[in-house]
Amino acid sequence: MNESRPKIQSSGKEFTLILIAAVLLSFAFVQWFKSPQNSVAVGGGLAIGKAAPELYADVWVKGEGPDQTELAGEVYVVVAWATWCLPCYESAPELVEAHEKFASDGVRFFGLTAAGPQDEQKIIEWLDDRKITWPNGFGMNAVQTLIAFEGDYLPGLWVIGRDGKVWWNRSMIDDESLEEALTRTLTESKATVSSPVEESGV
Repeated sequence: MNESRPKIQSSGKEFTLILIAAVLLSFAFVQWFKSPQNSVAVGGGLAIGKAAPELYADVWVKGEGPDQTELAGEVYVVVAWATWCLPCYESAPELVEAHEKFASDGVRFFGLTAAGPQDEQKIIEWLDDRKITWPNGFGMNAVQTLIAFEGDYLPGLWVIGRDGKVWWNRSMIDDESLEEALTRTLTESKATVSSPVEESGV
């Protein structure tokens, strides 16, 4: 009996150390995940006026991924999300509504998630449940694209104007809704593109 006690105590100490290490690692991860490089645009990611990165993913579902040449001169929305993200789940109906409302204006939506190819079925089920029909990409290339968008928070949202730059991101949602941002971008970014033609008198 006496010989077994040190083993039990040692096991208990090891468990305690592992638990403490796990807590510290979890805390460190949360701090990293919630600490964007630009503290002014908390939750926004890539700032207004920055050129949008090209959209790449290993696998696309709900449609094909975009050819960057076909996005030139178009207004589109990039959505960063994850199957485990409750705010992503809760905000999906609003995105679906905006997608349907602005489809006739040619606005396109593209989703990106950092999940791997092994999660394809889970991704499809999540999208079906939320009635999301636009193309969604995942895999390591999607991760690299999200890094380029500085997508440190979920859900992430960016409206890209006809000039290929960010016109709105989620940090602005308290002052301007996604639908308001799309209306503004469709009007103002179109004027930006057409201004050289107007100046030429054509």
